[in-house]
Amino acid sequence: IGPAKAFGWGSISQLRQPISPTAGMIWLLAASLLIGSAVMVLIGARSWWYLALPGVLISQLLIVQAWSDAKAGTLANIIIAVPLLLLTLDARPGSFRTRFGHDSAALLARPVRPSPIVTDADIAGLPPLMQRYLRRVGAVGRPPVRNMRVMLDAEMRQDSTSPWMRSTIRQYEFFDPPARLFT
Repeated sequence: IGPAKAFGWGSISQLRQPISPTAGMIWLLAASLLIGSAVMVLIGARSWWYLALPGVLISQLLIVQAWSDAKAGTLANIIIAVPLLLLTLDARPGSFRTRFGHDSAALLARPVRPSPIVTDADIAGLPPLMQRYLRRVGAVGRPPVRNMRVMLDAEMRQDSTSPWMRSTIRQYEFFDPPARLFT
């Protein structure tokens, strides 16, 4: 309601202190950043915090300046700041997410030694069903798989009565030397 009072868009009796047009523009900026971050959350954009963080900081600075009229906005900023704090903790160097990203990048950057093409002689000792499968998927005549990435969208729940929780799963498999990363 800061911009509404600053620009005379309506009679705002809740705000007793005058708001300059400059302050009104800054209030409008904070509101735009916070609304933009809310839209990004709704559409599932992971970078929502790029807008939320400056929005909360600007908003709280304005609230402090107009404390007697705007102090209730601090509660809203705290509610938004909690997930921002959790993201900050998740981005620290020792967090699981950061270690996963660092480890997967390091393993993907390793040089891959050249290997011979898979031949019928290579799979001759396998059961007939496995031989047929490897031929069907095109493994014969190509180099063997060195690593792979699996991405899954999943739903899981704690027990049969709990609501379903959506999840995205990333898994990297490296075969030489062996390593598995999962998040």
